[in-house]
Amino acid sequence: MIAQRLWSWLAAVVTLVVLANSASAQHLTPFIPPDYFDPDLQFFAPAEVDYFDDPAPPTTGWFFTYDRMAWDVSRAENAPRPYELDSAWGNRFDMGFMTEDQGGWLFNLTHLDGPTGGNGALRGALTSVELNRVFRFDPLPHNCIIEQFIGLRYLRFDDEGEFPFQNPVYNNILAGQLGVRAWKNIGLWKTSAELRSFNGVNWQWYREDDFSEFMPGGEIRADLQYNLTRDVSLRVGWEGLFFFDGVGRNNDYFNNCQSVYMQGLTFGFAVNR
Repeated sequence: MIAQRLWSWLAAVVTLVVLANSASAQHLTPFIPPDYFDPDLQFFAPAEVDYFDDPAPPTTGWFFTYDRMAWDVSRAENAPRPYELDSAWGNRFDMGFMTEDQGGWLFNLTHLDGPTGGNGALRGALTSVELNRVFRFDPLPHNCIIEQFIGLRYLRFDDEGEFPFQNPVYNNILAGQLGVRAWKNIGLWKTSAELRSFNGVNWQWYREDDFSEFMPGGEIRADLQYNLTRDVSLRVGWEGLFFFDGVGRNNDYFNNCQSVYMQGLTFGFAVNR
């Protein structure tokens, strides 16, 4: 049953990607020459400010962002004081490109070091890798831009438990993903919000046994960005990541369908984003 639900979801995602690509035959893969957009490499050119309410067209070409993450991670249901959150640090990278045909690709890599217990055991290390096909729509009133994306995502969530009850569990999640991003320029500022929904199967590896469970999840982002130059910006934001069910935690493999909540601040820089 788990495998059938997974493959049905992944088949739907792949079908949507194929149908969307058939409507836009260019750039069916994320592999294009680095000089395809003929960039002028003037990263520190003065920022363009609109004084007459005539917004500049959306950016195209390669983009890159880096964010440092200061997050909190929820505890397992059988952990001491399970209502408390544990602090952790991580890094997030986004890179990709957008073309003048209003299509492109987005690659994301996120790693959270994870909080540790008194014995140094990890209580929630996260690694996430995703690849998405992106579609940009024409500007809405007041120059709000909407982008939709669809893709695949792999997440690994490790929980080594607390001494003396250590029974590490490694959650390996393969999921299809749908998302939307909305953003708007206001002078030298840019505001953006993102929403992701991902569903897949979680292969749980314990020391004594392994299981597979269906795992639904979601993610919310909000960012505020300030343009230092034409292409370089500083940014700060908030992000929340949710595993709603199907996650193994701590040493409790008799209760291997738990939820996980992670949230916190992000701050970093962006290039042509």
